Amino acid sequence: MSSDGIIFALAILNISYFIQMYKSEIIPNKNIIIYLATGVLIGLIKFPYIFLLLMLFLIPANKFKTKKIAIISKMTALLLIVVAGAYSNFYASKELLKGGRIDYYIQNNVNPANQINYIIHNPASAVITFVKSLIFLPYLIFIKDCLSVPALLNGELYIPTAVERKSVAKLRLFFGWNKWNCLFL
Repeated sequence: MSSDGIIFALAILNISYFIQMYKSEIIPNKNIIIYLATGVLIGLIKFPYIFLLLMLFLIPANKFKTKKIAIISKMTALLLIVVAGAYSNFYASKELLKGGRIDYYIQNNVNPANQINYIIHNPASAVITFVKSLIFLPYLIFIKDCLSVPALLNGELYIPTAVERKSVAKLRLFFGWNKWNCLFL
């Protein structure tokens, strides 16, 4: 499972609250609290996203109810960034080493630096892989299985139609997949 779905949803919520605060005449305190809370949640999951809180400094002080609230809100954003940074640096980073991921990466020869290096030296391969994943994405979402195995979709039994099975078969030929190495959600 990936935390990206939650991060993207919270990031959209965070940015939409920023836009709403920026466009409104006077910002309600509730909006500031929700903006800060979503920013902290995102930052605790993946630290670089904590810097979304710095967008609060783009809002003019006259949009807050009082100048005091503007100063407190902006200083709270800075304090939250510092606290999240301390948490990430002194606790979370060390706990990741104990979580078993490092062992998995070593056993399976996973090396992010080599992956980036491969992408830099083989950009055509990276673009082809990206485009293929975009083409196949609708089939991953709507046909949760390869070919005719029934799949649950929206809580109902879903059996792909003959047209959908033919489309997946064509994609298999395009991608060079056989019956046993198709993708599953």
